[in-house]
Amino acid sequence: MSALFPPLGVFLDLAGRSVVVLGFDQETLTLARRCHGCGASVSIIDPEPRATPPAERAMRVERRRWRASDLRAAHLVIAARHERRWARAARMMANGLFVFLGDRSSSDLSFGANAAHSGVSIAVQVADAPASVEEAAQRCVLDHAPAQLFAYMNAVRRAAPMVADALRDAEQRSTFWSDTTQAALAPGAAPATSWDDFIAERLNIAAARDAFR
Repeated sequence: MSALFPPLGVFLDLAGRSVVVLGFDQETLTLARRCHGCGASVSIIDPEPRATPPAERAMRVERRRWRASDLRAAHLVIAARHERRWARAARMMANGLFVFLGDRSSSDLSFGANAAHSGVSIAVQVADAPASVEEAAQRCVLDHAPAQLFAYMNAVRRAAPMVADALRDAEQRSTFWSDTTQAALAPGAAPATSWDDFIAERLNIAAARDAFR
């Protein structure tokens, strides 16, 4: 990662993907659980684990040194801070994305702090800042976010195909979603009894308005 430019926030789809964690401590355990919670198949490799093995059966710790064959098929490889001696070699052997927790400049991405609910994620990433800063900033963002945020966004996911079918023009859809979201999440806006109905009602109005043009 470059220190010259701000990072671009992106989201990884890890469902069904392989994640290999090199070195096991409390920090990598937290990340392994996050990856597993996103549907990834997680392998943890460390001859001398520095944390209590996870209770999750799907995250077994293999007590051995990693091999090149462990990395080649991995979508994401995460190396712990104490793996500094081997991080460069691991990066060269990894075919997928690589993260060394001890040095963001030699990593393809950084995790930041993330809160997820169903298919909705909110993340905060601060370049060159400790993880504790990102986590605190994320808590502040969530504390000030509208209470209905996650419920509304999940309703958006469900309604998206219906809106795309009713409003064929891309610019019209963009305007509809922008106006609807502002109405739903504006300060002081009352939460809808059903966000699905809220979106459907506004869509009916937008579609009728378009029919008279």
